[in-house]
Order: sequence, then structure tokens, then C-alpha cells
Amino acid sequence: FGAALCAGALAVGGTGAAPLPAATLPELTGSVRGTALGGATAAIAGDAGLTWSSPVAAAGADRPQVAVSGQRGFIDDLTFRALGSLPLGGITGSVGLAWYDAGEATVPRPGGGTRRVSAQREALVVAGAALPVAAWLDGGVTLRALRSELLEEITAAAVTTDAGLIARFGGFRWAAGVAHAGSDLVYDTARVRMPLAVLAGVALD
Repeated sequence: FGAALCAGALAVGGTGAAPLPAATLPELTGSVRGTALGGATAAIAGDAGLTWSSPVAAAGADRPQVAVSGQRGFIDDLTFRALGSLPLGGITGSVGLAWYDAGEATVPRPGGGTRRVSAQREALVVAGAALPVAAWLDGGVTLRALRSELLEEITAAAVTTDAGLIARFGGFRWAAGVAHAGSDLVYDTARVRMPLAVLAGVALD
């Protein structure tokens, strides 16, 4: 379906000044195949397993696909993700779930002493659709819902959208898109901006 030559993401938003290590999961949901391609996934279509990285990736998929992966880090943190895609009538629909657990932390008790709590947990649900818009153009959009919990006490939620296009001309595929456009996470009075990004890429068709 093409060999990726280059693709990149330019961050145009930040995490703000909130003193909380929040919104970690959106940065950890790159697929195993995306990692193997060095992140050069923005201009590849027909591979639904790359939907975590590119909203248009599932366009033109010719069969159902399921991708599951996970990892445990050296600080006992855990990341898990599962994604399924199904082509129906020219449109490929995708649904996925990702989970992040940062392990445990020791915090003081109000009456003295300490207790062990979950340091940070986040769950991300994604639903998307991708399709060939024209003979030379593919498009896709995904909707993401994120819930974040810190120290088992403070929670926040956000909804964001990814959208992208891949155009084929001149023997190449040219891609452009936007990721994580939507609401911010608000923990009590602390606001954390989602990492808005602009995507661009080119692949040899």
C-alpha cells in the first residue's frame, strides 16, 4: 500500500501551567505497527491498525482487523490498548480502548501516617470512520473520550477529535490532519490543555 518516506507531528499546543502530570495516555497510544514504522504513519491508508496514529489510516481496508498490545514499564506502570475495525459499504468503522495505570504512590493520611493509592489512571475510548472520498482522496475522523484520575481522588474528562485527509497525485500520497482538537481536562481548579497537533506526511505510492 506504499512505503512511508516521511511523516511528522508539529505540536502547536502545550499542557499549560497546571502542576499535575495529567493527560498522559494520548501520548502513549501509538500502535505497535506505528512504532515499527518509526512513527511515519500519517500518509499510509488501508491499514486500520494505525488508526491510533492517523484518523484516515483505515480508509480502503478490505477486511476486518483487530490489534491488541500492552507493556509494563520499569516503575510498574501499565499501558494496554485494543482496536477493532470493520469495513462496511465503503466506510471502515473503528472502535478502540486504551488504559494507563502509573502504579502506586504513598500519600499522607489526614490523621497521620501514610497510605498507598493509585498514582494515576486513565482510560481512553475511541470511535472513528474512514472512507475513500474520491478516486484520489481518502478522509477520516475519530472521536476520543478521555477520563483521568489522580491519587484516587481527583478526576477529569475531555472529548477530542482527530481528522485527516490523504491525497494521491504525482506518484505520492500527501497527508494532512489535526489531532486532539477539543475540550481541556479540568481537575478541580487546574486546567490541562490537550496536546493539539498538526500532522503532515508523504509516502511513495
